[in-house]
Amino acid sequence: MMRAAQTVMAWGRMLGLVAAVAASVAQAHAQTAVAPAYFQKAVTLAASTSPTAAQPGTDVLNVTGFGFPRGTIPPAKLTITISPATARAGPSVSTAIAVTTLYNSSQRITFQLPTSIAVTASTAYRVSITGTTSKGAAFTSRNTSTLTVYPPPAIDSVTPAVGRPGETLNVTVASAYTKFAQGVPQARFGPGIAVGGSPDGGFGPVMKS
Repeated sequence: MMRAAQTVMAWGRMLGLVAAVAASVAQAHAQTAVAPAYFQKAVTLAASTSPTAAQPGTDVLNVTGFGFPRGTIPPAKLTITISPATARAGPSVSTAIAVTTLYNSSQRITFQLPTSIAVTASTAYRVSITGTTSKGAAFTSRNTSTLTVYPPPAIDSVTPAVGRPGETLNVTVASAYTKFAQGVPQARFGPGIAVGGSPDGGFGPVMKS
């Protein structure tokens, strides 16, 4: 009887040890292997944005992609990262203005370049996205869309640079990174100077060439 009792006690100790090990393993697994609520889906973006070039704080752009998870994508749930194509500065982040479903899993994302992006010459950038649907399904872009960032508009030269009082001149203003449409631009040259029949010192019409 003594030997049987010792055997039962030994088996009891072994079972207790196995249970303790199993509990320890389960606890470690729970701490180190927490699975995400949703799988992060890879989205494929178009090769370039539309339009392909823009100025910060001025132009509205679109980037399209396919492979988005099902469901509504609120603009506030989407982050757009705009990074230089070559290392020169850190990335900038923009929020979406609108997200439009095109067909099936394709979406068009409308956004604007933040004014924090400052360049002095046309510079290549890349656009990537990450976000979630309204129900929490996560996604991120597997590739980037190319974009050229233009510096702010600037006047390069004014010809002729000198005029005399009472003299009528044809003045040519050369500019860079401007988007003048015919019949829209106006110019002002200061007090006492009329432009294109406007009152002295006021804005007057100019011709785009």
